[in-house]
Formats: sequence, C-alpha cells, structure tokens
Amino acid sequence: MPVGVREVDLRDTVECARITAFVEASDGATPFHLPAWSLAVQDGCGQRAHYLVSESGGAIDGVLPLTEMRSPLFGRALVSTGFGVDGGALGDAVEALSAGGLEPCAADRLPFDRIARRSCTDRLG
Repeated sequence: MPVGVREVDLRDTVECARITAFVEASDGATPFHLPAWSLAVQDGCGQRAHYLVSESGGAIDGVLPLTEMRSPLFGRALVSTGFGVDGGALGDAVEALSAGGLEPCAADRLPFDRIARRSCTDRLG
C-alpha cells in the first residue's frame, strides 16, 4: 500500500472512534463513510468490510470504506461504500487511498473481478 495508507481493524473501538471523529469533521462526509455503516453491512449482509485510512503525522487525513461484494450474477468486487449511495474516498488523500484500494487485488490476497468506486470528488472535476 502507499506510504501512510493502511487497512483498519474495525473491531478496534478506539480506531473506529478516531475515524468517526474524522468523518464527522469532514466536508462532504456521508453516513456511508462511518465505520458503523461498514460494520452494519458486514453484519447484516455478510459482505466483508475493508476500511482504509491515510495518516500524516499521526492524524487521519483520509478514509476509504470498501465492501467485498460477492454475487453469482456479477462475480466478486471491492465496492466503495457497499449498499450506500455516494461515499468513496474522503479527505485530502484521495489518490493514495484509491491506489491503496487496488493493493489487495494486486497482491492476489483478494481475487476480485473488478473494483467499483463511488466518490464525492468524481463530481467536482
């Protein structure tokens, strides 16, 4: 993964609290950026959550919630903010987080057919 980007263990309540505080303070945030959404989708739908954070100087500067979707019809994919509308990378580290989202696939850790990204910033260009 790019420097400063890592996958978070969503079972870590301290980590989730840090992320929640970052999301709540960020312009353009949606409820789908919150760790609680990722966990609810994982627990309710059985689709595994992957949550990336970018940090600079020990402070979170970006997040990217991902859902591991499995479908007999569409195959396997990493989807940003699964079962949500909008979402995607949030914060100042969009490029690093987007590259980090590709890393699990490139390493063959998670053999996905495709990656789907929904991003607030896609509308700004």
